[in-house]
Amino acid sequence: MISPDEALALLRHIYEDFGQFCLKRGEVSEGDTRHKIIDRILHEVLGWPHANVGVETRNEEGYMDYVLYSKTRPLVVLEAKKAGQTWYIPHTRFPKKEYSLSGVLKKDQNIDSAITQVQHYCSDAGIRYAIASNGYSFVVFRAVSDMQAWRQGKAIVFASPKTIFIRFAEFWDLLAYENVISGSLDTL
Repeated sequence: MISPDEALALLRHIYEDFGQFCLKRGEVSEGDTRHKIIDRILHEVLGWPHANVGVETRNEEGYMDYVLYSKTRPLVVLEAKKAGQTWYIPHTRFPKKEYSLSGVLKKDQNIDSAITQVQHYCSDAGIRYAIASNGYSFVVFRAVSDMQAWRQGKAIVFASPKTIFIRFAEFWDLLAYENVISGSLDTL
């Protein structure tokens, strides 16, 4: 496993590469976003072994873009959207960490659609944790809870690459393979 410092340098490189790709290509697809950003972040930055990442896994609700597994069970569903899809997350001088799932995140149709879609996948498959991402933003939340309706919960939001860089230690601590296996998402 690489160090957090090496992971941060790799993350910068991934976004620089994607920026160059976008300049040459123009509009990008969800497949481009997955292949050139999300796949690379999962495997190169966060250290998820290929054997522990399922893609296009079928369930009653459709095809889950990514399912992140421990050795024995599914832990997280990640729903990917194309990088060109705008998600409005309010910008503040000091990036906000948590947002209510029934508040501002519900007001943006693109974000709400992705969050609702991944929550349905999780609910159908009995997987507690969800991530919705367009490659630039990551919305991490508990999709299935014994204590409350999922919309009453909060999401940890990394609103942009800049926010991820600023809060990289938190991003790493929350989503790196070894940390998730050790229960980091249970702190949600």
